[in-house]
Amino acid sequence: MKLSATSAAAKALAGNDTGHNASKVEAIQLLRAVAAATVALSHLAFAFADHIGPGLELGGPDRRSAAGQIAVALFFIVSGYVMVVAAGPLFGQPDAVKTFWMRRLVRILPSYWFASLLLALVFLAIGFKVEPHELAQSLFLIPPASDAFVGPPIFFCGPAGRCFTK
Repeated sequence: MKLSATSAAAKALAGNDTGHNASKVEAIQLLRAVAAATVALSHLAFAFADHIGPGLELGGPDRRSAAGQIAVALFFIVSGYVMVVAAGPLFGQPDAVKTFWMRRLVRILPSYWFASLLLALVFLAIGFKVEPHELAQSLFLIPPASDAFVGPPIFFCGPAGRCFTK
């Protein structure tokens, strides 16, 4: 059987042709974890800066952290690599796209729903108002209706994990 270039590349990334072993993928996962932690710490620093004022010197007109931006780019690059490695056995298979998306939804949505509902409970416990329709939109990943695409979305705990956007 002749392999297509795509499936051959996927098998090579998955280690079927090149001796690529699990420890290399684990090292890549560690790099992804470091990038995610850097992004999370950048978000926390900006959140604290919003509440304590200019003490952290993060409140300038360009509120982006170079480390945070690099970490986001690194996270997405590494995540793309990991997704190709994980989906490697699906290349060339019937219903591969459907299988990929079903696995992805089953893997991501339950934790997203749990985090969103937990955050809603915390908000209610501390006296914040939770709009049921906004929470429902967020749980079903429906962006808010808007005539103008101005400002951030109102996701409760958005797809990228930003739980406090409003």
